[in-house]
Amino acid sequence: MQVFYRAVTFLNETRSIIFITNRELSAWIDVADDKHLCQTLLDRMTVNCQIVRLTDK
Repeated sequence: MQVFYRAVTFLNETRSIIFITNRELSAWIDVADDKHLCQTLLDRMTVNCQIVRLTDK
């Protein structure tokens, strides 16, 4: 998880990142062993972002 955190932090500072997921962002915290690290990662990823939700109805 720490390697992923470092990579996302670096990429977030240098270029745009697109994440595609079928999970709610709030559910990401339950996946990680280190809840604090995952919350910090989510905070950094979403600070200057635009979230687009596509639904299938």
